[in-house]
Amino acid sequence: MRDKPKVSIWCPVYNQEKYIQNAIEGFLMQKVDFSYEIVIHDDASTDDTVAILKEYEKKYPQLIRILYESENQYSKHKYPCFYSVTMMRKELRGDYVAMCEGDDYWTDPDKLQIQVDYMEKHPECVMTGHDAEMLNCKTGERKRLKLCQSERDVSASGVICGNEDMVTGSIVYRREILDMDGFFLDVCVGDFPLKLYSLTKGKVHYFDRMMSVYRYLSQGSWSSNQLVDTQSYMIRWMNEFVFLERYNKYTDGKCSIAIRKLLNEKMNQLPYEFSQLSMGQFQHLCEKCDRDMDYEAHKYYEVLLHAFRQYHDEAYLSDEVMGFLQSSKKIFIWGAGTYGKLLAEQLKNNSMEFEGFIVSEDQDNPEICKGKIVWKWNNLPFEKTEIGIMVAVNLSAGIQICETIYKNGIKDYIYPFRVSCDGLINY
Repeated sequence: MRDKPKVSIWCPVYNQEKYIQNAIEGFLMQKVDFSYEIVIHDDASTDDTVAILKEYEKKYPQLIRILYESENQYSKHKYPCFYSVTMMRKELRGDYVAMCEGDDYWTDPDKLQIQVDYMEKHPECVMTGHDAEMLNCKTGERKRLKLCQSERDVSASGVICGNEDMVTGSIVYRREILDMDGFFLDVCVGDFPLKLYSLTKGKVHYFDRMMSVYRYLSQGSWSSNQLVDTQSYMIRWMNEFVFLERYNKYTDGKCSIAIRKLLNEKMNQLPYEFSQLSMGQFQHLCEKCDRDMDYEAHKYYEVLLHAFRQYHDEAYLSDEVMGFLQSSKKIFIWGAGTYGKLLAEQLKNNSMEFEGFIVSEDQDNPEICKGKIVWKWNNLPFEKTEIGIMVAVNLSAGIQICETIYKNGIKDYIYPFRVSCDGLINY
């Protein structure tokens, strides 16, 4: 019987023959005054990963344990996190768990000692992490991530918004965090819920010290697969939306502002990210993913489908736009670029009229667009109380334009290209 280790290093691996040696050598170089074990879970790799693991297992039999799968488990489970945590509870013997996936690696020999020492001195701290270097495997570019700007205890809101975060390969946490259950395990990606669960049990501390490398777009990695597998990418985000809704209830709405911010930002990005699909392809994808998801996700698919149609379907006219057009105002479209022309085409295809276009003073636009006059904002020959405005520009400019409209006392305006999830969650 091996002595009980202070730390269990957990390393999930699949087809990472190019990287796994870096990961293991990073484990072996740790300078510590306590014992640790290295537990590697190979999820039925089909390349030379297994052969490499067997060599290390033979060389370090007292230190390294390999858990071999004969069949890939990740692809078999709707929520792989549940399977992983169940296995970790069974196999890991340490008081602390250190995470590092097989394509990432540690670069600082004092990493484990620093993190464990801190947690030993601060019993209220249940997890620590640190800064990392990101290596883009497609371009070779390296850069410091700086997911926090200084050493600190992070907040749940900061983790949700991404301005107080830490990569998986940096995390060390107390074993009792593996007791998380329920909706925390009903997820596609496990490190995000793990961090948020930890913040309900104690403090999470971030070290502003770069002690590992995070490989981005490595062969076979989650980040790489998401670029080509549109279905899993969509399911991942719908699953995360549902998780955040449940987390909001679990924490009595303490992170509602951050959750609202993330939901709105991502829901506004997704129509761009799926723009290579046709309307029919996107609708089929939504319907297929919706069938595979929990019922709570259905409302997010409906919003996403509306957003995609607003951006890509020339025959579409939302209920919001239809209702706005029924007012007695003189209706203008602010923006004579891609979105303005699209909205004009949507109005035309639904036999709806508008007065013309508005552009900012610094915009260089033609005087006529789609057969309508293009007016500079300060040269409109109408009273501001007479008009209604539909904003049709990209998000970065749209928020500022809406503020300008509001400050000028115009209350009748809408921004149909901005997606909002505010009504989907009880905050």
